[in-house]
Amino acid sequence: MADFMENLNERQREAVLETEGYVRVIAGAGSGKTKLLVSRYAYLVQDYGIDSSNILCVTFTNKAAGEMKKRIRGLIGEDNDVSLICTYHGFCNRLLRENPEKLFLNKQFQIIDGAQQKAILSDIYQKMELKLDYATFEAILKKIGHVKKDMQYVPKMCNPRPCQIVNEIKKQDDRIIEEFLQRQKATYSLDFHDLIAFATYLLVTDEEVREKWQERLNYIMVDEFQDSSSVEMRLVEILSGLYRNLMIVGDPDQNIYEWRGSDVKLLVDFDKAHEPTKTIILNQNYRSTPQILQCANTLIEKNELRLKKDLFTRNPAGAPVIHYHSKDDFEEMDQVVANIKKLQAKEGFRYSDFAIIYRASFLSRIAEKKLAEKNIPYEIFGGVRFYQRMEILDILAYLKLIAFDDDTAFRRIVNTPRRRFGRAKMNLLERLREQEREAYGETSLFEVLAGHLEDREFQGSDMGEFVRFIQSMRRSYRERRISDIVNAVTAESGYEGYIRELGDEERLDNLAEFKQIANEFEREFGENLSLEGFLQQIALQSGEDSEEARDAVKLMTIHSSKGLEFPVVFILGFTEGVFPSAKTMGDRKKLGLEEERRLCYVAITRAEKYLFLMESEGTSSNGMKKLISRFLEEIGEKNYVRIGRISEELQRESKGYAAKLNRELQTESTEGKAVGDVVEHHAFGKGTIVSIDERRGSYSIQFEKLQHPRNISAGYFKKEHGSARPAPEEGKRESRGEMPQNSEVEKAEENEEVPAARSSAITAEPELPEEEPDSWDGREFDESPDIEEPDSPDGRDESENWAEEFPESEISKPEEPGQNRNTKPRADSPNLWKRDDVPHSGWHCVDVIDLGEPVGICQMCGYQIIRYAHQMEHPDYGHLSVGCVCAGRMEGDVEAAKRRESEFKNKQARRLRFSQRKWKQSKKGNEYLKIEDHVVVLYRHSKNQWGVQNGSQNLQSGKTQESGYVWKYAIDNAFCKTAYPTRERAVAGAFDALEKLRKK
Repeated sequence: MADFMENLNERQREAVLETEGYVRVIAGAGSGKTKLLVSRYAYLVQDYGIDSSNILCVTFTNKAAGEMKKRIRGLIGEDNDVSLICTYHGFCNRLLRENPEKLFLNKQFQIIDGAQQKAILSDIYQKMELKLDYATFEAILKKIGHVKKDMQYVPKMCNPRPCQIVNEIKKQDDRIIEEFLQRQKATYSLDFHDLIAFATYLLVTDEEVREKWQERLNYIMVDEFQDSSSVEMRLVEILSGLYRNLMIVGDPDQNIYEWRGSDVKLLVDFDKAHEPTKTIILNQNYRSTPQILQCANTLIEKNELRLKKDLFTRNPAGAPVIHYHSKDDFEEMDQVVANIKKLQAKEGFRYSDFAIIYRASFLSRIAEKKLAEKNIPYEIFGGVRFYQRMEILDILAYLKLIAFDDDTAFRRIVNTPRRRFGRAKMNLLERLREQEREAYGETSLFEVLAGHLEDREFQGSDMGEFVRFIQSMRRSYRERRISDIVNAVTAESGYEGYIRELGDEERLDNLAEFKQIANEFEREFGENLSLEGFLQQIALQSGEDSEEARDAVKLMTIHSSKGLEFPVVFILGFTEGVFPSAKTMGDRKKLGLEEERRLCYVAITRAEKYLFLMESEGTSSNGMKKLISRFLEEIGEKNYVRIGRISEELQRESKGYAAKLNRELQTESTEGKAVGDVVEHHAFGKGTIVSIDERRGSYSIQFEKLQHPRNISAGYFKKEHGSARPAPEEGKRESRGEMPQNSEVEKAEENEEVPAARSSAITAEPELPEEEPDSWDGREFDESPDIEEPDSPDGRDESENWAEEFPESEISKPEEPGQNRNTKPRADSPNLWKRDDVPHSGWHCVDVIDLGEPVGICQMCGYQIIRYAHQMEHPDYGHLSVGCVCAGRMEGDVEAAKRRESEFKNKQARRLRFSQRKWKQSKKGNEYLKIEDHVVVLYRHSKNQWGVQNGSQNLQSGKTQESGYVWKYAIDNAFCKTAYPTRERAVAGAFDALEKLRKK
């Protein structure tokens, strides 16, 4: 047996020898899982004689794949094909490029990353004349990712004929997404979602391709399986469908990417769906001291969604774990600096042996400040990555323009270096391109520019030399080596000279590094590597480049620390609401808390010899008191030494706040209700369930009176709620401008004689489609309002002033904190101003809602009793219903919020007065009003016989919903598009239309 087997422990050896069937390895932190995978791969090749090209080994990152290739080549030799040691995306890229014609793809299709996606969105926003907002970009990209969760969009993207890709286009976002997907389709561009979706679709729909890959892959191994998604699981199941020799390796306790689509249940429940499964647990840790592992084990055992294992180690006992309780943030960092210097002197550690880890990026600010003050070198791990730096993106854009004639690349570098080609010339070029598209079909910006170089508008620029250079490179690049192409582009484009003129040595060094990368790719893939192939490999690796190692303290988030280890680790910010994150717990309830524990577990197990748990008193950046994290209690006070005294009051407050959050974590069952069910809310009224989130125990409900859906917990419908709109006497309802309910209308009509022209059965009519044409049944109304002249003897215009101000007594002032507290607030209402994870600025108001009475509670401060609820939205948080003052603080202008509420109340008062007006009758029996310079007329028509005349029926009361009849209004002889089932709704529609005219 090979020598490498001698260095394995008993469990690792068992996993290596278990080669056939389904094998699940639960590998704890620092337990040697990479060593296991490398040894098993080598064992299959050397002892079983399996060709390495028949083994697929999937890793989570390109960096891990590169490290594994290096170690495996050291065991089995350099001559073996290890190209199938790759990421999910790398494998799918290879599969698609072997048979691109199956999906009508160009063989040289592009892979686009996040920066390119945002560049495409930027172009779309400019085309649609929308405000450029990168926060909005992130929201749109999330929605695009949601569209791509299943494979329904793939056949439309692959259809060579023009077709709509998005199922329904109703809103602006839908139009943006459709345009984005159409541009992807036109340029054969795939993002990382697409790679997996397209590959899976091809395997599912094409038997020849599926059988080819199933026969080729005798053995499959998947690393970091706890971070896999259901889409990736499906891909692996298809590939392993013939031989069923599948090993998955992972640790449920280290799943920290649920927010990105991973599902830890796939690992935990793997044996239930794949029988029989052999499960092997690696729980011997080779990294940390027993003291550090005791903290990790004690914490993570509080989780329920896991497979039980306790890490142990044969490493000797080490230093105790230290918890520092400091009086403020600066003292906290003083302790970090002091321990760095102390351990350097004692142990001889380098700066790079120290890591400062935190849950949220904002916690690095004081750390950076203190390290700089003490002249301690540091670097933000995972800061600006190599492939995202300006100069690298610019050179890649030149290469993409040469290889793909890419419009996004053209826009980036057409004026870099400066060639006197600004926005005006670019706009002109875009217009020329649109004209040529209509005349000749699809064409690129570069080709249009090349055809119009002699135009007077472009003669003042330096475009001629630029166009000739690109055309020259296109003619010759297929015969040149990658290194030659890169050298030519940097020098002959003038770009390297431009960087030298900037005097930025670091950027010049980065260009030199990129040239070195080109040389390395030639050695790795051979001198025949094409430019297209080079760009594809760069795209696959662009998100995972590593910084050049230097001796500096590493600062990083916990997510960035995954897979790393350091002799000394400081974990900052053990503050309740920050770590664990209140936002994560609020979003995903109990599952969110479990993920936060896993994050803490990952952070703890990064430490090899020394671990410091840091927190401090004081106030957070928003002025709220900091409380101690529950994790310090869950880790177990007996497992660490505390330095610093915590007062009994602070301990009591901290436990009380944690208990309050725990009550909010209870996920309610969503059983009993389904999508499409109609529900009633005490404040928002009637609504329809549009989706169910079982993990959060909530419903997304579209209420009839609200523009956007609201997320309502399932528990809400299991409790009694006082009505936000109590049913008072008729007079009181009218004083607030509300119309009688349908049931009351029907009762009132029971005692009235029904005119002969009406149906004997009086029932509610459904509202007709909103976007009905201006004509009814293809015929325009043939009657004019035919309005009687006013009875005024002097002939004066008796129309009233629409913009008339209302008496101050009719309009209540915006509510201030402390007003209208006739309803007692709940004791457990959260004050979000005190939460660091809730943004305190950057909000915008989308609507104001009248709750009818001061019965609502502001969702921001948790205390103010409100009647008028400002509907606030934030791109990074979502929706809150808040009071006037909180709304003003959230958007940075309290006076503007007060004006908005005052205008809303003015409008409510105007609506009330409008509904109380006495309408006159025309000679043809239609009702009308004259308001300022406008004439409003109401028409009642048969739903089935549009030409029936109204006659002289008196419709003044208007309190019926008549079967077979609909209502419309006209303003200045312009008829509305909507047909209303009742007179009241038509009057309300006329009011809204007049409001729009008034604003003009």
